[in-house]
Amino acid sequence: MGPPPFLLGLVMAVVALGFLGPVLESTDWNPTILAAFGVEAPASLEYAEGLLGEVHPRAGLGHDGKFFFAQAIDPWLSDRATLEAVIDLPIYRAQRMFYPMLAGVFGLAPPGVVVWMLVLVNVAAFGFGTWVTALVARGMGASSMWGLAFPVNLGVWSELLVSGAGVVALAASLAAVAALQRGSLVGGMAALSLSALSREVMLLCAFGIAVWMWRKNAKRAAVYLLTTPVAVTIGWALYVRSRLGWTAGTDQVSVIGWPFQGLAGAIDSWLGSPIDLAVGLVVLVLLVVFTVRSLTRDRLVGWMALGFVPLAFVLTELVWTDFFDITRAVAPVITAFVLVSFAGDRGSDEITANLARGTDGSVPSYRLTRRPWRGR
Repeated sequence: MGPPPFLLGLVMAVVALGFLGPVLESTDWNPTILAAFGVEAPASLEYAEGLLGEVHPRAGLGHDGKFFFAQAIDPWLSDRATLEAVIDLPIYRAQRMFYPMLAGVFGLAPPGVVVWMLVLVNVAAFGFGTWVTALVARGMGASSMWGLAFPVNLGVWSELLVSGAGVVALAASLAAVAALQRGSLVGGMAALSLSALSREVMLLCAFGIAVWMWRKNAKRAAVYLLTTPVAVTIGWALYVRSRLGWTAGTDQVSVIGWPFQGLAGAIDSWLGSPIDLAVGLVVLVLLVVFTVRSLTRDRLVGWMALGFVPLAFVLTELVWTDFFDITRAVAPVITAFVLVSFAGDRGSDEITANLARGTDGSVPSYRLTRRPWRGR
């Protein structure tokens, strides 16, 4: 039903490139504008100018891309002094390694290539995310056109504009759902691990998926799907600390606070900004409606994003105040909401059918390789 998912993904990658085209054209095709170096962050700006020459900075502090540029240049964290000088929260940000690792071609790409790769990796991830979301929609018995639930996500577009890791992270989590719908446990484990290595908060997706699988009596699969990305994330965290210093790094997490405190603090700011107010209220309604629909319709893709609902209410005022940041923070909810609300009523998840074909009617089968794996 609908166009081929891969073709849909390819078209949306071209659309993403077209969307970024005017921004690049405004700087005579200098991609540093999308790396979001800031005039008020001289350390990272001077670092980039030393490697690239001409840099087109943005007003203020800039955004995520400037840090990912430094990580992509040195993804194995070999130069601690430089990283600590140009990255504000080095341990916290170094945890998010997969996107800059790709952009830096595992540390092999020169700076001029890296700054372009930050853009192109996200464009490719935008197309890939659309493709796997279309596969998820088909697995739910709906048209592949519901794959557009990925590109209609405002949070994803925001990530494109600042070379953030959220595009890669969300695409990987949706790839895990698509893999599980087709019975590939290894595919699900690998995709969830890469998602967590893109943004550690994506472990919430692994947790939600594992809970759903456990409730469906796929208990061994649930354990694998949770413990594998957790173990991978911990393994990289230990490597990060071996390079940047043995500290918990909890003092570098500045976006988590007391429940509802950040939301309450943002309300005053919203009153002075109609756009932020409108988006903030929409996000609040979305979180409530999504929670109800996910629990009542019981779709795997809904449970994948369900953990981001309680997370939203402990985010700080810094995140809630600006629509740009809050939509990025709850991006998994936005895409999952579209699928659960619209595509979810048009058929059954393929994974449910897989579960029904278990060895005794209640135990599922999943492929670890090409051969079926039987949970017990």
